[in-house]
Amino acid sequence: MATLVLLPKLGVTMEEGKIVNWCKQEGEEVNEGDILFEIETDKVTMEVEAREAGILRKILIAEGETVPVTTPVAIIGSADEDISELLGSGDHVQTNAGQARGAAMPGIEEERPGAAPKDKPILATPRAKKLAREKGVDLSKIEGSGENGRIIEEDVIKYLESTSAQKDSIPLEGIRKIIAERLSRSAQERPHVYFTREIDMATCLKLKDELNYKVTLTDFFVYAVSRALREYPAINVTLVGDEILRHAEVNVGIAVDAGRGLIVPVIKNADKKSLQEIAAERTSLVQLAREGKLAADQVEGGTFTVSNLGMYGVDEFTAIINPPESAILAVGATRKRLVVSGEGDIRIRPVAKVTLAVDHRVIDGALAARFLQAVTGLLESISL
Repeated sequence: MATLVLLPKLGVTMEEGKIVNWCKQEGEEVNEGDILFEIETDKVTMEVEAREAGILRKILIAEGETVPVTTPVAIIGSADEDISELLGSGDHVQTNAGQARGAAMPGIEEERPGAAPKDKPILATPRAKKLAREKGVDLSKIEGSGENGRIIEEDVIKYLESTSAQKDSIPLEGIRKIIAERLSRSAQERPHVYFTREIDMATCLKLKDELNYKVTLTDFFVYAVSRALREYPAINVTLVGDEILRHAEVNVGIAVDAGRGLIVPVIKNADKKSLQEIAAERTSLVQLAREGKLAADQVEGGTFTVSNLGMYGVDEFTAIINPPESAILAVGATRKRLVVSGEGDIRIRPVAKVTLAVDHRVIDGALAARFLQAVTGLLESISL
């Protein structure tokens, strides 16, 4: 029996996905486990495997289109099977095992002779598709010069050259659009209140030089924040309706510039991990984020986020809370500053400015201040 392939729900917060690449074309044989297509969510780009074997009879959603989860995107069946009933209605249709069931099939008319094909897949080489994604180019606007009209990399380059003088804007789409929507919603729904203080980083820097493994200041902040969250669980919360949910786990997200947008991979149970374990996991997650290879569970479940722009020379900044969390710590550059000690002595110390943003609906100012004080104390007197 012919099978509908549905757009999978890859995470609890995923509502829609964009098909960026069909790895199989209509008429090709598909084996169970073959990579069928790639989708881009609000957090990652992931490959989707076929759960049924057969022939890819029809692609229903073209590359570049964004649709809600559980939307039918393709039909797999046998070579001689009649799929006209599936094309006209979503009734009496078997769906992929393990995927969401019961989604209504939008009415799709079978192509008639002489009629323009609907959602016809765009033929392009992998290099052409990669360049088009990087440059934000709509492949449907390019005429291919390859075999059977396939778009090659040179076609994309020529298109970019021909439009560079005319184009002074790029569309807000894909991950960039989703980031804009999520952060705008966070800023509008969450009354942010900010707390800034300086932290003496001398102990962390000394320890960093003494350790026999590679560690960054971001790792020290994740380590300290996770311990402070364990001490102040009222910061590790999410507002759900009229209830404040206290998370049992301390999962710290790290804001990463992945080139195509902001990605926040998550270190799960960070409060139970050593500094060395945090450093190793952070290194791996950042690499995967920049390669676009993060799995859905590696970007889900965060309860607090650390955003460090110190490596870019930023002294201090305020960050927008990453929903559905209730707090985020913005870390600035560590610089040598004149500091007056408690005894009145003037000293030169390595100091970092940090700013804690909290959702004032669920976190009071005094609680936020005590939490930030705890983070400061842990960093200034850290010992492993």
